[in-house]
Amino acid sequence: MAKPVQKIAGADLTSATSGSRIDISLPLPPTMTTAPAPANTPVPAPAPGAAPAAPAEPAPLAAYFAVRTFGKEGDRSDFSNIVSVVPKTPPAAPQQVTATARGDGILVEWTPVAGTVAGYNIYRRGSTERANAKPVHTAGPTEKSWLDTTARFGNGYIYSVTALSQIQPAIESSIASEREVRYVDRFPPPAPTELVALAEAGRVRLVWRPSEAEDVAGYIVYRRVDETGRFERVTPQPVVAAEYVDTAVAAGKTYVYRVTAVDQAGNESGPGNEVRTEVP
Repeated sequence: MAKPVQKIAGADLTSATSGSRIDISLPLPPTMTTAPAPANTPVPAPAPGAAPAAPAEPAPLAAYFAVRTFGKEGDRSDFSNIVSVVPKTPPAAPQQVTATARGDGILVEWTPVAGTVAGYNIYRRGSTERANAKPVHTAGPTEKSWLDTTARFGNGYIYSVTALSQIQPAIESSIASEREVRYVDRFPPPAPTELVALAEAGRVRLVWRPSEAEDVAGYIVYRRVDETGRFERVTPQPVVAAEYVDTAVAAGKTYVYRVTAVDQAGNESGPGNEVRTEVP
């Protein structure tokens, strides 16, 4: 016969509600075993000279859970779908979880769990979300890091990691720690490469291979006169194309050029290769 194990209402119900989901935690019941044989059941004696048999390990019994809703007038719904749980000992939770922002994503690392594990679940939720949904990644048993390349700049994320002693159905540890990251773009794009200078009468034409970053906003051209001068910015605003024509040059002068890339957040790369050319 079903019996209630927990009832939530009011503020508790509000805090447990996330969209169309209600997330609550229930302690697993103690491992239940098969009932012992009746007292009047005869126990067969071991054969002469035989070692007494070890007692058989009793098989655990499943616990069954369902949910029903109660109205303000005492009316109640039918039971929801029924799920079964066979209590088993979960693995230890991973410790020392870290989340490090990088230009190519957020690197999540954890200390592996001692003993045999089947894998690790990595969870991610937004900074304003109260509960985790499905794991964003399941790592292998020997892995201890994962790079989240789906993270987007400007968002806040909370990461956690659990250990699995069994994948399906999952036997999963608790969450020992969580790490929050505000993913801000402070990472410059890669520098442009293969800069070439083509000197002509009254001008120098520069071309280069574009930076590989997806959020490049443009390029800044720097120039110095001769080998002893200092580099000065030539383009007041970043140029969008991967080329530039410098007409502020004088015949017979030698110029050295280099180019940097700028992303949409204003982060500027280091310079690429330098080129030297003499204007005819």
